[in-house]
Amino acid sequence: MQISLAQGIQLISQLNSEIQTKRIQRRDASEIVFQKGESYTLTDDVDKLSDELDVLYDRVRELKVKIGQKNVETKLDIFGGELDSITLAEALVLVQQIRNELETCEYLAQKNPNPQLQRAIYGGESCYSVANFDVNKYKRLASELRKRANRISTEIDRVNHNTMLDISWADIYIA
Repeated sequence: MQISLAQGIQLISQLNSEIQTKRIQRRDASEIVFQKGESYTLTDDVDKLSDELDVLYDRVRELKVKIGQKNVETKLDIFGGELDSITLAEALVLVQQIRNELETCEYLAQKNPNPQLQRAIYGGESCYSVANFDVNKYKRLASELRKRANRISTEIDRVNHNTMLDISWADIYIA
């Protein structure tokens, strides 16, 4: 069955959730509590759950490897020549770097460009603070970075929905 990268990413989350549930079930099934004199019967529940977990681990690993391969193979053309063509993996790193820088620029853009009285008074003297840079420059830069990150994210989303993976067992999880 063919699924999109976006579906593959969601499927990994679904499988990881199922893994957590089965791990808890296996731990709970790992011992039998009984009172003295009561009989008990050993089950193979732990072994069955371990086998099911092995299958789930294999599927998550297969999905992550295939998604990783597509991330390296798939090219994106963004910004019409500014970046000729980069891989999806590189675009994912780039958008994260831009968003990190955007956070800093937004912080700097909030600084006051005019001297401002500080609450603390040192040695009986009033202290003032003022931004040590052009605040408007960082406001413009934040706006540009936000637009750039949004354009790249939109292209990543488009590619994630249009790039397909062959996953033979996906129909078990995706209707």
